[in-house]
Amino acid sequence: MSLRPFLLSICLLVSNFIFAEARASQDFKVRYIGIEMGLSNNAVTGIYQDKRGFMWIGTYDGLNRYDGYNFFVYRNQPNDTTTLVNNRIVSIYENAAGIWVGTKKGLSVYNFQSGAFESRTLLDHTLGKQVKINFNINQIKGDTDRLFLATAGKGLLIQKDQQPLFNQLPLKIDSRLIWDYHAQGIDFDREGNLWVFVQGYGLFKLANQSDDLEFVSAVTNNANSIITDRHSRIWLGMDSGLLMYSAESNTHKFFSRELTGHKVTGLMYLKEEDEIWASTDGSGVFIYDNETGDFSSLKEGPEETNITSNSVYALYQDNKGEKWIGTLRGGVNVVEKENVQFKTIRKTREKIVW
Repeated sequence: MSLRPFLLSICLLVSNFIFAEARASQDFKVRYIGIEMGLSNNAVTGIYQDKRGFMWIGTYDGLNRYDGYNFFVYRNQPNDTTTLVNNRIVSIYENAAGIWVGTKKGLSVYNFQSGAFESRTLLDHTLGKQVKINFNINQIKGDTDRLFLATAGKGLLIQKDQQPLFNQLPLKIDSRLIWDYHAQGIDFDREGNLWVFVQGYGLFKLANQSDDLEFVSAVTNNANSIITDRHSRIWLGMDSGLLMYSAESNTHKFFSRELTGHKVTGLMYLKEEDEIWASTDGSGVFIYDNETGDFSSLKEGPEETNITSNSVYALYQDNKGEKWIGTLRGGVNVVEKENVQFKTIRKTREKIVW
C-alpha cells in the first residue's frame, strides 16, 4: 500500500477535529461598580441607559439610578403604591411615559415629573375583566407607537399609542386561541417584525404593524433569551447552549454546552462589531464574531482585564459603546470600548451541530 494516500487520509481525519483559533487577543480594560460605591445589591439582572444619560441598574434588591458618580436607590415600601411594586428587577425600558420596570411580581412605571411609580392594567381575556399587572415581566420592548411586555403566564401584551390598557395577543395553535402562555423573550428585527419565543411551543413572529402572532418554528421549545442580528438570523440562548436560526432558509446551527460551559442566560447584539455576546451562569461571557465565525470570552479573574464573576445575567451597550455586564455575585463590570482583551478559546467541529 502506498504511504502517500494513507498519510492523506490521516490528515483529512485530523482536520475534522483540529482546533480553530479564535481571533487574536486584544487588550481589554474592565472597571468594577459594586455595593461599595452605593449599588443596592451585587446581584444585577437588568441594565438600561435612558435618554438623559442615566444608567438604570436592576438588582435582586431594588432599582438603581446611576449618574456616573452616585447612586439613587428605589425600593418597594410596604403600603406605599407610589413605590416599586417589587424589588426583584428583571427588565428595564424607556419611552415617553417614563421608565418601565418589569419585576418578578409586576410592572412599575417611573414618572419623571412626579417622581413616583405607577401601575398599569391589563384586559384579561380569560377573566373577562381588567386586572392589575402583578405577574412576572420577562422583557419590555417597544417601537414608535407600540409597547410590548413578554410575561410569564399571560403571554405577550401590547399597548398601542400609550392607551391606558394592555391587551393580550393570543397564540393560534390547531385552530385554538391560547391566551395564557409564557412569552420568554422578544426582539425586533431590522424590518420591524417582533420575534417572540414562547416556552413549550417555539418561535413566533409578529409582523410589523400586525396583531397576529405567526408560528415560525419549533426548532426548540425551551430558551432563556432571544436576539436578532443584521443578517436576518435569530439567536436563542438555552440551558443546553446557543442556537442560531435562519428564518429565510429554515436552517439552524447549534453551539452546544461543551462550548458555552453553562446555560446561556442572556444575549446582546453589537451591530457595529457584528458580534453576538452571550452571558452564561458560570462561564462568563462568550463573544461570537459573525464575520469570522470565531468565539472569544471574558472570564472571572484577578486582573483588570477580567470580570468579577462568571455568573452573568445582564448585558448592555451604552451610547459611548461601552459594554455593561451585570453579574450575580460581582456587581457590574464595564468593558471599555477600546483596547479590549478576549481570552482566546478554541472550537472544534464536534461542538457545532447543524
